[in-house]
Amino acid sequence: MKSLLLNYKYQFLICIIGIFWIVSFNFLIQMDSQGIIYPDSHSYKDAARDLYLFYKGYFTRPILMAFITGFPYLFGGNDDTIYKVSFYVNVISWVVFLFVLFEIVKTFLTPKKAF
Repeated sequence: MKSLLLNYKYQFLICIIGIFWIVSFNFLIQMDSQGIIYPDSHSYKDAARDLYLFYKGYFTRPILMAFITGFPYLFGGNDDTIYKVSFYVNVISWVVFLFVLFEIVKTFLTPKKAF
């Protein structure tokens, strides 16, 4: 376990700092409890509903995005659940982006500088 932490210490730090940042930011502006749904969010929900409930594609959103967004429909979720899960999908995507960015920069710089 110790060698795992030593080999991936920067990745663990990125994950911890990223999650701490999102939790702090969420605490300050209450992102997950806002009632505002932006206009383009409806098209993501509609694409997911079309894919999971009507078994067809959507004309402006890609299938993979509809598949990811609409996953709660498999477990009986409703439209409100789609919006809640989308928040956490975005958080996970942001942390994964940080990992990928770190790995790319690490190829050009030392891991310490890349961090």
